[in-house]
Amino acid sequence: MIIDISNTLPQIYFDDVEQLDMNDEKILASQLPRLATLVGWTKKQLDAELLVTSMQSLKENFLQILRSTYSFDNFRILLSERNIKYHAIHVNDSFNDMSEEAKKHAQISRIMKTHTDEFIGFAAFNPHHGSKSMRIVRNAITMQGFKGVTINPTNHGIPADHRKYYPVYSLCEEYQIPIWVQSSLNYLENTSGFIAHPKRLEKPLLDFPDLQIILGHGGWPWLDDMVTMLLKYKNLFVDTTTFTSNDALKDSSGWKLFLAYANDTLQEQIVFGSEWLKLGQPIQNSIDEIENWPLDEQVKEMIFWRNAAKLFKLEIEEGR
Repeated sequence: MIIDISNTLPQIYFDDVEQLDMNDEKILASQLPRLATLVGWTKKQLDAELLVTSMQSLKENFLQILRSTYSFDNFRILLSERNIKYHAIHVNDSFNDMSEEAKKHAQISRIMKTHTDEFIGFAAFNPHHGSKSMRIVRNAITMQGFKGVTINPTNHGIPADHRKYYPVYSLCEEYQIPIWVQSSLNYLENTSGFIAHPKRLEKPLLDFPDLQIILGHGGWPWLDDMVTMLLKYKNLFVDTTTFTSNDALKDSSGWKLFLAYANDTLQEQIVFGSEWLKLGQPIQNSIDEIENWPLDEQVKEMIFWRNAAKLFKLEIEEGR
């Protein structure tokens, strides 16, 4: 059994890609390989096609194929075939100004009510929208069935220990709702690479001692600091979205320290997250990567579903 706590619906992801400024060749160049992999193309095929087809045309072609391949019905079949009991639906509200706001909470709420016990909804908080965003998040938690909240300090341009996030931390602590915080290196040209460092979460953890925080994207590349934080704060968790077997199993890899603790002290603080859409790889690849980790089988079971079931208070009958 598997619970994937870090992802969204394919159609939501494709909508987000479609709305990106695809006139920016850097954005196109970063997105196309991921879309191509999901379609089933090799890098060699993509490079050859780019000699005769524009990036914009390829993007449109890929999205058309993917919308059909990963239709909602097909997607639910895929989850069932992979024994994925719950799949996350993260709402995206990572704009760094007042120009946009998340509009998908109601849509996701309807999906969760129609398909009960299949999805975990994460409401999106944006500090640039202040009290308006707080009202949306409070409603999502209290009325619409959402079980988590997300924030993206990198895209917001505001570090996680800024007091603009404190109202949502307080709300999550009050309702015992976990908050997923993007915590990894970024390559944005006008944003500090350290804005999402895991150490930015220490002040909120001290100020909100009962708040449950998920280190989204694994705190990479500050692995020693990430492990240190997890060892100290038992209400801090980490997802596996940026861990790959190729990296984690290298002798020179910084993941070796993490894996040593993962098999013992930290085994209850790791939750499976695939981020398979954004990584541009089949979800089975993300599952296989964790299966390849040198961990006890019962620890892998905790990572795949037991820890998340406890964290999100999911009533799951073992073996179902």
